[in-house]
Amino acid sequence: MYRNYNMVKVILSYTLISTVITAGEPFNIDQFVHRYMVIHKSKMESSPVVWQEIKEGHLRNKAILYSDLVLDSLQAGSPALDIAVRHFQMLTDMRWDVYDSGDYNMVIKSKPPHNANYNYFSTKLE
Repeated sequence: MYRNYNMVKVILSYTLISTVITAGEPFNIDQFVHRYMVIHKSKMESSPVVWQEIKEGHLRNKAILYSDLVLDSLQAGSPALDIAVRHFQMLTDMRWDVYDSGDYNMVIKSKPPHNANYNYFSTKLE
């Protein structure tokens, strides 16, 4: 039993010393949110399809504009935690929509035949 206690003591002291040595700066939510927004925007801009008239291009432009608006609100002084809670899920959903977009299938319905030239009240027998 004393041997197990020594082993646990060694493991705990090693863990404590290693965490103290490798500890970095405290977590800063403002930097995290800003980096996330910049990475999201760069991922959406890094495709040659961005300005093309296809579904993926439209979705990428929509995500870029949305991230620009969120970055502007962050720069205007909105709290970073509020931005993270409100907008991160929407940004992630937009990114997945872009990745899953596939081809754009436009369905054009044919118009019904034009009946304006027919006189249904004619008394002429045919």
